[in-house]
Amino acid sequence: AAPPPGTMARRQALGVLSAPLLAGARGLQLPSAAPPAAPLAQYGPGVQWGADGLPMLRGQDHQDYPRAVPTGDGGAFIVWEDSRERGISYNPATVAIYGQQVSPDGRPRWPDGGRRLTLHGALAPSVVTDGAGGVILAYSREERDRGFSRYVQRVDADGTPRWGVDGLLFSAAEPGRFTGPVRLVADGRGGAWAVWLVFYEGVGSNGEPITTAITVQGQHVTADGRLDF
Repeated sequence: AAPPPGTMARRQALGVLSAPLLAGARGLQLPSAAPPAAPLAQYGPGVQWGADGLPMLRGQDHQDYPRAVPTGDGGAFIVWEDSRERGISYNPATVAIYGQQVSPDGRPRWPDGGRRLTLHGALAPSVVTDGAGGVILAYSREERDRGFSRYVQRVDADGTPRWGVDGLLFSAAEPGRFTGPVRLVADGRGGAWAVWLVFYEGVGSNGEPITTAITVQGQHVTADGRLDF
């Protein structure tokens, strides 16, 4: 079966993790369009791992939504949406969020292929550092006929989830509304703020579904996993 409408456009717009990534002390970059033979100087001072960078994942299919944040020592945490267990057909129920930590010299610190950080069905990750060597991760899960629920998880520096096997539910799916991806902002105290759009749906005069209202909603999670709202 073909992927849902918009899937290929989404992959083209956001890139896939199997493409080379360039990282260094100044952060993580997508590779330049310049040919590999070009002098490294033209890529700028932040590129330290060669013109093509270092691949973070090889031989796996369909990795989407890569996100990266610095570790504080010149390396990076990388998370992505991974459907390596999907089989032939696209199935959101087989997707999970995987992650990898990279040292300042480009060496993966976790096992080859990364570590699975969520149960299956997790989509569209967002990530921030927690100020203590780990990260806070938010993601969505599609609930049958009810839209998307939102979850948040804290992950230690060694890749161990701290808030249960599937994190904390902070926004339950409801019929009649569609929610956009979550965006996280670190609060500077080991927790994070989460914000997302909510589209309320109704039925137009022609019987077709329409959006009747759009709101912005938010939640705050503390460093110890307490939801404030």
